[in-house]
Amino acid sequence: TNIDWFFPWPQEALASVGEYFLKEVELPPENRQAVTDHVVMVHLSLAGYSKEYEAKLRRKNFSTPKNYLDFLANFRKLLADNRRKTTEAIKRYEVGLKKLDDSRQQVFEMQDVLKVKEEQVRAEDIEVRALMKKIEEKPRDVAD
Repeated sequence: TNIDWFFPWPQEALASVGEYFLKEVELPPENRQAVTDHVVMVHLSLAGYSKEYEAKLRRKNFSTPKNYLDFLANFRKLLADNRRKTTEAIKRYEVGLKKLDDSRQQVFEMQDVLKVKEEQVRAEDIEVRALMKKIEEKPRDVAD
């Protein structure tokens, strides 16, 4: 005979413990209750999955209060890790956007410089053509 020392916690107790452990976590007020309800639902659903596990593999699996506390701790840790990663990614994107904006500004400045240079080249081209025309005419004058 086996003695089952693990009694399931009532849903209200799970919710109360979940609220206590998640009160330090920064969550939008409109999502706080939904997150707590979800954590409770996940823990309560383990009983059904444990029965399926036992039926398929003939091995018992117990969901204890310690598992619930570990679940809450892991949730907090993963949330903090993902928030840190997201913040770092946002910073990288902001730096990239700043560089793109700087590059765009430099391109505008170069386009302005290019317009000025094009005008200078056109003016010098006209001068060179006029000079070339004079040079071409001088040998004719000399030959005459």
